[in-house]
Amino acid sequence: MRSKEISINDIISYMQGQEQHPIMHVKDENDPDYKSMRKFVMDIWPDTEDYMSSVTSKMNMLMSSLRYMEPNDYAKVVGTFKKYQVEGKSNGIRGLKTYGYDKSRVDNRMIRRKRGN
Repeated sequence: MRSKEISINDIISYMQGQEQHPIMHVKDENDPDYKSMRKFVMDIWPDTEDYMSSVTSKMNMLMSSLRYMEPNDYAKVVGTFKKYQVEGKSNGIRGLKTYGYDKSRVDNRMIRRKRGN
């Protein structure tokens, strides 16, 4: 296991750009983040070997392929992921009191419901 102390060699390799930086950490193979990454990689490359190093290398390949995507494809990927990033804000309540009304399919006017709640 590697020591927690930083040595002069660590600083030199960092300054020379030789040190790699981990971006994502997972606890073990039962971590939900790792499971979802593994499923994602396996859906793209079904013949990937099922161990952490192989999944990590394929995930790195996937991330580096984002650089070479066409702008339209990249925007679709970003839009898909952005759709699931909910901040918990709402627009509030506004407009008419519409409880007991439905919107008409013909002219989009509000019509009174005859059915109960």
